[in-house]
Amino acid sequence: MQPAPMKLYVYKDGVDFEVPAEIVEKRGAPQRIPLLAEVDEAGNSRDGSFLSVGSPQEADFIVFPYYLEPLISIRRTPYTHFFLRELPHFLTFEHKHVLFNFHDRGQPLLTTALIVTDDPRKSNQDDPFVACYPHFPAPHVLRASPSFAFDAISKDVCFVGTLSDPVRIEMIKSVANEKTLRSYVDVPNTVDWRDPNSSYLHMTDAEGRRALEDLYLEGAVQSWAMLCPRGMGSSSIRFYEALCLGRIPVHISDEYVFPLADRIDYRRFCIDIRQDDVPVIGKILAAWFRKKQPAELEALCREARAVYEQYFQEAHAQRIAVDILRAHLARRSAQETAGTLTQQRYCTVEEALVDAPPRVVACDPKHYANMEIDNREVWNNKGFNLQKSALDPNGVMNDCNGVSGFLPQQDIQFLFNVAARLPEGGTLVEIGSWMGLSGITMANALYALRNLDGRIYCVDTWLGSPEHQDFDFIKRDEMYNQFLSNLRGARADLLVRPVRAPSLEAATRFKDASIDTLFIDGDHSYEACLDDMLHWLPKVRPGGLVVGHDCYAEEGNGVYRATKRFTELTGIPVGVVEGLRMFAFTKPR
Repeated sequence: MQPAPMKLYVYKDGVDFEVPAEIVEKRGAPQRIPLLAEVDEAGNSRDGSFLSVGSPQEADFIVFPYYLEPLISIRRTPYTHFFLRELPHFLTFEHKHVLFNFHDRGQPLLTTALIVTDDPRKSNQDDPFVACYPHFPAPHVLRASPSFAFDAISKDVCFVGTLSDPVRIEMIKSVANEKTLRSYVDVPNTVDWRDPNSSYLHMTDAEGRRALEDLYLEGAVQSWAMLCPRGMGSSSIRFYEALCLGRIPVHISDEYVFPLADRIDYRRFCIDIRQDDVPVIGKILAAWFRKKQPAELEALCREARAVYEQYFQEAHAQRIAVDILRAHLARRSAQETAGTLTQQRYCTVEEALVDAPPRVVACDPKHYANMEIDNREVWNNKGFNLQKSALDPNGVMNDCNGVSGFLPQQDIQFLFNVAARLPEGGTLVEIGSWMGLSGITMANALYALRNLDGRIYCVDTWLGSPEHQDFDFIKRDEMYNQFLSNLRGARADLLVRPVRAPSLEAATRFKDASIDTLFIDGDHSYEACLDDMLHWLPKVRPGGLVVGHDCYAEEGNGVYRATKRFTELTGIPVGVVEGLRMFAFTKPR
């Protein structure tokens, strides 16, 4: 009996959302997802598997029609997370949404929408919000497939590609050292996989690209098996290209979750190597090939191709996607019946400010525990790269990853750790932001901890303290624009909210006990620092953390004198952090 058609509500480009112009300029028109490959003029599937409906309320699924990879690659994962929140029905029906997230950076979108991905990970295989989807081979592989000219084979294994993961370097060493293994290996001279000359995926020169594609195919057709090691992600498209070409895939990834594993016994035609065994992979493969006759190898190659034809041709793309949706709908319906389905909810207001509605608390995100944001490629993880700032003629300021400020490396690390302690969805206020170095550092801590509901408020006039009036950029009134530019450049603008006002005026805008962490780094005079400590203290929740910068344990230091007087007035002891220019205390409960 044919199952009833599913009901899909598909977002409309230009009506429900707009793809950022930057994405279109760099990547061209967005690519529609394979679920929508075979539809009629009304948007219904031609095979009757789903119908397009005009209401998200009656829909089984709400579909974003494009791949998310260009958004994630160009604007990064946190931007994409907030882009999705702005979709008209996302906050109300998040659990109904379907997202096709094809790229090598895990699944860090932090959502209870269904993510269909070609880079699933075993560490998240029990996650009900992630579904496995195959890679589809590149056009030059399709044109050469299948290749059953077995008489032309003179090698056991081949690898042509970049060294985008340490496992590949170990693999090449081991294969090259095993003299009894016939191998065809070609890798670039650089270990920088981003080098445009190292991979046809990044190459802009058409002739050079074709030469690399030909080299890749030359190695494949001369070999019985293709080495398919993981790269940046958990998987390699080579696995599916090996099947497409009719070659035996040597799968090397402990993390990858195969699609359709309930129907396909991958052990029948695939050599699976644990990553711990990669240093001896040459010996393992040599021993394996010694036991095989040419007829056996031919049979494995044909079986690999048969599996590709039956399951993984691009003509099956919509059917695979429909099967995933049907399975997820059944699972979701069971959760609804059992009362265990949790709809993620987000805070969309400036909840710490006076007269704002109360916070809406997000659900427990335990199933995100093993996910990474942008493969840890956040601003702070570039390394500190500290050097003297060209903006400061006195040589006091440092430049860190393109952002200037008065923080040495140990202070940057300390502030990162302070922000990492912020509760999920918590509020951090910084008084005195200069050009954003500390705010960016703390925002990156929230990214690293996946605390995307956390908020950082940067309070400053951006006119400079009295001692900074000789700086040329302050004379030109350029500091605020530089602050905003630095935030955008570091992708920190998604979590940081500037509050352009004098400190004591800004304090009146926040509710009492609304701040989890307070960082005081404004006017360092005794009077101003004491005022900041006293006026902002009521805004910090009991048990909240207060830290401050440029505190030296000596009587001539204005900040240190202010901490001593603060203790006399409030009875709250303030400590100086050993080895740092920081004071810190916890507000009594």
